[in-house]
Amino acid sequence: FPCLAETYRATKRTPYLRLFTFGVSAGSMLATYHPDFFAPYMYDRASTYGSIIQICFTEYELTGDDAYKEEGLALMSLANRECWNEEKGLYTYSRYADWPQATMMMACAAAYRATGSKEYLERAARVAVSIDECLWDKDRGGFSGHPTLSSKGLSGNCAVAWALLDIYEATGKVVYLEKVRTI
Repeated sequence: FPCLAETYRATKRTPYLRLFTFGVSAGSMLATYHPDFFAPYMYDRASTYGSIIQICFTEYELTGDDAYKEEGLALMSLANRECWNEEKGLYTYSRYADWPQATMMMACAAAYRATGSKEYLERAARVAVSIDECLWDKDRGGFSGHPTLSSKGLSGNCAVAWALLDIYEATGKVVYLEKVRTI
């Protein structure tokens, strides 16, 4: 679905933007009022919120429409209220540990780009530290948590790498780029 936004960026053809905008609006509405609608695909609310937050901010970047920025921020507040575990420094999860963390780190980076508020980068950095402490395989590298806490999956590690690259681009801190190189 985000490929529609990238295709629009490359071609400037409005049908791609219209279809992306429709999907953002529908996804945002479902995430706000029926977040478990996406459970068969995303498994955890934090993954749902993180993904929809990202596309709201992408829509804001493409169109400059403040309504999408506000929707992304509202969903960020909802995700933090419903899914943030302050003690662990992680977003809650029921099945996969890595995806909720990765999608919410990307959502935090997107919120930072849209607002300039460092609180979002601080939250992303906190999650990065927490997953490094509890999911990093010190012997072989890579993050566990997908599909189980004791196993590592390519898709989960790719998502975390993408999130860390987002944080690196936002902060310029080489530590995130170095971690990506070790995954």
